[in-house]
Amino acid sequence: MFSSNLVKKMVASSAVVIALVGGMAVTPVLIAQAQTGTPPTQNRQAAGAPGAGQAPVQGKGLVRVFNLEQRVQDRQSKRLEGTSMVISRTQTLIDKASADGKVVDGLVTALTNYKDAVTKAQTLHTAAGSILDAHAGFTDGKVTDAPAAKTTVTGTGAKQKELAQSLNQARKALVEAVKAFRGSNTK
Repeated sequence: MFSSNLVKKMVASSAVVIALVGGMAVTPVLIAQAQTGTPPTQNRQAAGAPGAGQAPVQGKGLVRVFNLEQRVQDRQSKRLEGTSMVISRTQTLIDKASADGKVVDGLVTALTNYKDAVTKAQTLHTAAGSILDAHAGFTDGKVTDAPAAKTTVTGTGAKQKELAQSLNQARKALVEAVKAFRGSNTK
């Protein structure tokens, strides 16, 4: 039979892993899909048209990307809210293990890196939110200035992608550190 202490440890580590994994894998893929797919230009430079050499901007596509980025922003807000729980639970694990005389250096390093990534992610999230709130090029859900709208969705997408990559790398490192700690400290 399992001891209650072992079961508690398994539940706690499962909760940490679930909290870290929740919703993180999909965000970069959605952003990448939203930013691709515009067709190449027809020899615009020869015609001397404004925006020569740029892909044509499609209003409906920009609106769709803008709406997608707003949903991504909401999901990332929820993810960032959950990071405090991850940090708290991991710190509790470190404190208990340290009190038991176990080596926690790898966990401490991974948690510090995770906290740094969360701080960076919060800054990126705020920047992306500011871009979305300004909604340059959009009025009442419609494109009013295509170049400004494109700049809005491109800037927001870049910030959201960087946030996701940064947080995902730190999360993976923290999960691996917890796994390594659990593996080396099983009774």
